[in-house]
Amino acid sequence: MSALTTVAVWQVVLDAFLVCVGGLVSVQAYRGYRRHDSTAMLAVAVGTLVLVLTPFLLEYVFEAATLVTPLQSAILRQGADSLALLVILYALVR
Repeated sequence: MSALTTVAVWQVVLDAFLVCVGGLVSVQAYRGYRRHDSTAMLAVAVGTLVLVLTPFLLEYVFEAATLVTPLQSAILRQGADSLALLVILYALVR
């Protein structure tokens, strides 16, 4: 296995790990929303999920299926990240 292949494998593994950790954070925030009826926690859950899931889906699903170009993927990723951070900011200042 070449060094470049090893790096690519580690990138996929670490991206999947990031999605799992982000999913756990989102689940915990959603549980906090359900327990305390706090819309701020719902905003944290949605923002976190969008923040970690969008890049993964764009890179490994839509780009792999050639549904979007890398440029379109980068633009969509930046837009989704900005939206997710605004939702989390709303939760923090609310």
